[in-house]
Amino acid sequence: MNAAVLSAVGTPLRIEELRHPEPKKGEVRIRIAACGVCHSDLHIAKGDLKFPMPVVLGHEISGIVDALGEGVSGIAPGDRVVSSFIMPCGTCPSCTRGRDDLCETYFAFNRVKGVLYDGQTRLFRTDGTPVSMQMMGGMAQFAIVPDTDVFPLPASLPLEESCILGCALMNAVAPIGITRLVRRGIQIVGSFGCRVRTDMPELIAMAAGGRIDVRASITRRYRLEQINEAYEAMERGEIVGRAIVVM
Repeated sequence: MNAAVLSAVGTPLRIEELRHPEPKKGEVRIRIAACGVCHSDLHIAKGDLKFPMPVVLGHEISGIVDALGEGVSGIAPGDRVVSSFIMPCGTCPSCTRGRDDLCETYFAFNRVKGVLYDGQTRLFRTDGTPVSMQMMGGMAQFAIVPDTDVFPLPASLPLEESCILGCALMNAVAPIGITRLVRRGIQIVGSFGCRVRTDMPELIAMAAGGRIDVRASITRRYRLEQINEAYEAMERGEIVGRAIVVM
């Protein structure tokens, strides 16, 4: 598959061919329709936020379910879905008490190390070099996402534009409240106030009911091969609303 890979801070992203990613137990492979362009990506590209490289950026996606890992139920290949920038594990103490915005597994593995919850990435160059995942690594043709972060999208909602439900609109509805705490020796930075497994279904329902217009805030659209143009425009402050990359 093709993906936009950032190899080092301050360098342009390159469209590279990566190995086709395979979902493991409890995971879903999504064929990406669109991915939102976010300032968080730009912070990593500029080195404001440290992150393992090479890396595939992108964390608010919409797409079509392409394959299921072992044990996944409730969704099927061909389903239209969206995902959130927080990918809860569903089993840590925070998740089990309904605070998946503080998921310890997510912050310890994905947010810091760029891997999924077995400690491994799902992305590799054709020579076998591992590539980190910023969240699910959505600036690519396919992404692997934990099934706890895959939500069906009603047919009444546009597939590409709905990608912004997972970050831009979620943060708008659930205002960010930054916190610092230590759980089991892990420093968790950022209580986003976004309870993924409850907020995402509610957001989707609001959009389907006409209370949110997912098209309204999108002011620019780019193709994957234009990814550097998108981030450059964001850095210059030219993107007033939201930009999305369509695959």
